[in-house]
Amino acid sequence: MVRAFNMILKLLIKFLTVMTLMFFFRVRDAGSWLQIGESITFFFMSSLLFLFSAGMSALGEWVMKDTVETKFERVVFSICVGNKEVHD
Repeated sequence: MVRAFNMILKLLIKFLTVMTLMFFFRVRDAGSWLQIGESITFFFMSSLLFLFSAGMSALGEWVMKDTVETKFERVVFSICVGNKEVHD
């Protein structure tokens, strides 16, 4: 489960990076103020989306760090405690 989550996160970060670069290369410095403002706003919003998703991922990992328990950890814990039962 954690491995699948990391793969999805890496794919999302790659997608957001490409999207940010696309908006960066489309930023205009000529034309009407509306066109210039829109291009800069799109770049800024895509950059904020990238930072927000990275921050939410870090926050999620921090919140969930002690909740995921693998079968290996349960077996090791049961051996250390001396309990022969391992619950799935």
